[in-house]
Amino acid sequence: MQRCLVTFYGDKQDSYGIPIPMYVYLIYSTEWEMPDSGMAVVTQLTDGPSLSPPYIISLSGGIKSVEQKAIAVLERLPANMELKKLEDRSCSIG
Repeated sequence: MQRCLVTFYGDKQDSYGIPIPMYVYLIYSTEWEMPDSGMAVVTQLTDGPSLSPPYIISLSGGIKSVEQKAIAVLERLPANMELKKLEDRSCSIG
């Protein structure tokens, strides 16, 4: 299992120094039914654009591949396209 925290954020800040907008997602990736397959579940941690359905399945490439596919889908959401991105993998393997 892997976990990755992905944040999309803008250039502006509110009075507390928090970026505006800021959308945070937790991606939980795990093995799927077949060898070398994987499933990623994307949990939205802030208000903003979300995935529907909130999961992605990859039949090849394993956990790392499905995690990268999930990030790519999040990058293509219209509200995230012009924002900066930060990936935190400090909690990667659990």
